[in-house]
Amino acid sequence: MPCAPGTVFNPAIGMCDWPYKVPKCVGTATTKSTTTTTTAETPPPFDVECLNAFGKPVSSRPFEKPGDCDNFYQCSNGYLHTKPCAPGTVFNPAIGVCDHPYNVPKCSSSSVPSCHDNNGKPLSTGPFEKPGDCDHFYQCGAGILYTMPCASGTVFNPSKSVCDWPYNVPGC
Repeated sequence: MPCAPGTVFNPAIGMCDWPYKVPKCVGTATTKSTTTTTTAETPPPFDVECLNAFGKPVSSRPFEKPGDCDNFYQCSNGYLHTKPCAPGTVFNPAIGVCDHPYNVPKCSSSSVPSCHDNNGKPLSTGPFEKPGDCDHFYQCGAGILYTMPCASGTVFNPSKSVCDWPYNVPGC
């Protein structure tokens, strides 16, 4: 039986595989019962974070990247995937899931607004400024912090709490 173009038979696993996984076959590929010497197809480059000490692709549990509380990262077969946490949550590396910011001290800074009052009661608010970001605004709904976009061509006007024309918002 022929292997698919760009693959070779790997006797260790009893099936067709990438040539780089079969050392004696690197540089060859079998097609339609004839062996031809070709440049072996190489898989797309893997992400450095997702290779083991021997340079082989790995999969992993979710992990954090320093300074990024809003996303978590996970390796899948050598490729790095970035996944966002739900609005109002941050990645908690201690338990490997997205969690409330107050459970992750380094992510519960004053730069992340809380949608709970001092007694822990969930709040709902009107739109308010997301500092340093003209294109989005915050809004709390039932204790969840939402980041909302302004329509294309508009920016958030904190003095009016609405999206507005950029010429009406100094600095945007």
